[in-house]
Amino acid sequence: MPPPPREPRHAATRPGVSGPQPLPGRGDNVGLAPRDKVYLAAFGDSVMWGQGLKREDRFTARFTAMLQSRHPDVDCRLVYDKSRSGAKIIYVRVRDHRTGEHARPTDAPKHRQDHEDFVDRYPTLFPDQKSIDAFLEGDESAASNLYGEIPSTFPTILFQVDNLDDNVGEQIDVALATGGANDVDLEDIINPEDHRREFVEYYDPRIRDTAHDSVTKVIKAVRAKCPRATILYFGLYAPGSYASNRDAMAAFFRHETESIEWYFNEFTRFHSLPASITESLTRAWWFRGRFQYWSRQALVELARDDAVRGPGLIYVPSTFKEENAAFASDPLLWDDYDDPTTDPAREARLAHLPRYNEYRTMPWVLSRAGQLLDHLDGPTSLLDALRAYLDAENPRNRIDPEEVQRREQRAQDALKTEIRRIQHAMIASMGHPNGKGAYRYAEEAFNRYLAHEDTMRKVAQEGRQLAPPALGDSGTYDSLLKRTGLRTQHALAADVTHLDVDSIALVVKTSQESSKVLGESVHLRVTTKSVVPAPIQHGDVRDHRTHDPHSRDYLLTFHAFYEDNAPFKKFYPWLDAGAVNRFTIDTMGELRLDDIVGTSLILGGDPHPDWPPRNIYGLDWKPEHIDLEINGINVHHVNFAGQRFRPRDQVDLGWPAPVESPPTVVPPAPH
Repeated sequence: MPPPPREPRHAATRPGVSGPQPLPGRGDNVGLAPRDKVYLAAFGDSVMWGQGLKREDRFTARFTAMLQSRHPDVDCRLVYDKSRSGAKIIYVRVRDHRTGEHARPTDAPKHRQDHEDFVDRYPTLFPDQKSIDAFLEGDESAASNLYGEIPSTFPTILFQVDNLDDNVGEQIDVALATGGANDVDLEDIINPEDHRREFVEYYDPRIRDTAHDSVTKVIKAVRAKCPRATILYFGLYAPGSYASNRDAMAAFFRHETESIEWYFNEFTRFHSLPASITESLTRAWWFRGRFQYWSRQALVELARDDAVRGPGLIYVPSTFKEENAAFASDPLLWDDYDDPTTDPAREARLAHLPRYNEYRTMPWVLSRAGQLLDHLDGPTSLLDALRAYLDAENPRNRIDPEEVQRREQRAQDALKTEIRRIQHAMIASMGHPNGKGAYRYAEEAFNRYLAHEDTMRKVAQEGRQLAPPALGDSGTYDSLLKRTGLRTQHALAADVTHLDVDSIALVVKTSQESSKVLGESVHLRVTTKSVVPAPIQHGDVRDHRTHDPHSRDYLLTFHAFYEDNAPFKKFYPWLDAGAVNRFTIDTMGELRLDDIVGTSLILGGDPHPDWPPRNIYGLDWKPEHIDLEINGINVHHVNFAGQRFRPRDQVDLGWPAPVESPPTVVPPAPH
């Protein structure tokens, strides 16, 4: 059992609810739930489903139990949950299966292939052609009959929302939503061989399409379906970090490259395994910051619309830190990449996994094609390929030798595709929150939900001037937001979303006169009123900063790569001459707006002071200007024309005020 929550967090009992419960006496004309009841609905992907967890340990159950513990006299009940492992957000209705009316038919070709693949893969879910046609036209209901632990695109998250009965939706008090991880091809993003040196330009617009645009669609759909609900959207996490054990990572990479069958075999050829591991971790951590940036910005913009904001929109970050990644010292993720996995859902997952028994008991080779045909119930394309292969192998059928070869290849490819799907499902828990991780999500959601209630009371009081300033001696919410550049013409209830600083971004333009390849690392230092524990040191960290007890440091430039007799190498031109970079930081739930005193940049030391001559990198950084963004909103602009900075310098950004008595940065230590 995880440790009790930290103060001022509230203790929670172990949930006794294992799944959605129907509304008592629900009929076609149910009225609004009375005030002694709190009804919850959940929409989402594997994080919401609780991949690898006992049903009572997933965070929806834990969050519900925390609410019940807080309000023992209230019936807190999860009444709707159609979440699905692997679910994507996008849902394109070709024809409304309820009204028969066609809608957005021009969007259909983009996503129809996913629907056709699902029908092919799971033919037993469709008893007749009518059911197939309905699915292809947008009715994804049949996909709900596939066990939620089995990864699949369907039912998509928007269909989950659309499928909620309108009468039930009007009674929902709290709506929980996840989504986006399956829409952005995360495995490609963290693949060090994919779009080398160009991954930011290639993937950033794709991440924006999902984290901003598609998440916006989800929140609007949930609000339309659940008009009285407080909506909580859950951010993502990085599967790996610089704290991940390199030996364990190397074993994982070797497993994926040496096996021709296992699922993650896009990692096929590496120039250098140590470099590839570092780059993969760099890209994973970059993805986390970028997804948080766009999704947090989406909720800020949505909150400005009174109708969409409704009773409240709450962003819930994972708060997972570097040491909580897979293969790290305190993982909050499952990191089993081979079967048998250790997660408690394995038995149920395999019991519901289509064709797992045949995979376990039969050789999947073309020499047993006839036996496979006798026992397999899909995919339809595999069965067709096996029949065509056997037909070609029959000596009585005079088939051109080249056609025989083509049929054999198609059958081999179809076998491999299905084997990979089964093997992927067998280890599907990998990279998902374990029991402690689910508890962390639930705890953060619960505390933000309580904080939201308290904030809304103070906003109402502040508007009527019926109480002392919400922030005591620090003033009102309105004055704080004005002082930090975050107060807009919109309602105060919209702008107070910035009280939690979940994303910080810096847009930096570096002069052409700067070093062509900048050698030193650069951190963002956020100075706070509160005392900050000393950070945990992870692996080969080549920055040389003192710990200031009133600061939090966030690495902007990621790690360069070092290897014996190899040159200094950067995976991307961060802060190099002429570069324009956007750095996006997931603050891991650490920062409150009223706690921030100042911001500055801390330059590290010379990474290799003993290298003569130094002609691979330089140490002069000449920024032209920097824009600072909070939760995706620009709040500050600084011009640096003509200034030069060197290793161990501190650059005050002046937001929200100049930094007093800047800390001393010690000289570089030998390594």
